[in-house]
Amino acid sequence: MPPTIMIVDDDDQILVLIEILLRRQGYQVLKAPSAASALEQLKTNTPDLFILDYMMPGMNGIELCQQIRLDPKVCKAPVIMLSALDNEAFFHQCVEAGADGTIAKSEMHRRLLSEVRDYLALAQSG
Repeated sequence: MPPTIMIVDDDDQILVLIEILLRRQGYQVLKAPSAASALEQLKTNTPDLFILDYMMPGMNGIELCQQIRLDPKVCKAPVIMLSALDNEAFFHQCVEAGADGTIAKSEMHRRLLSEVRDYLALAQSG
């Protein structure tokens, strides 16, 4: 069974774009337009990897990442944070929250698929 990836972003266009990219590579995809929706889906789904938007209304990606790390079912799943920000402070904040990696949205088209493959391979080997 192919890995399942949960995408959480309040921008519908980003959700659809990432979903298309991942489905073309054979991944199963869960989409959530908010952190609250993602947490609700985690009651019945166990993604193998998360792609979280950093800036969302309500609970942001950092807070959601912290919640994921507290959930025994998915706490070991890799988390990739996406953001329009691309600076050292953003990177450190994400790592402190438990994220495995960060990608600036401006770099998403170039880096996303290779990062997903790399983090899934690491998770499966460890």
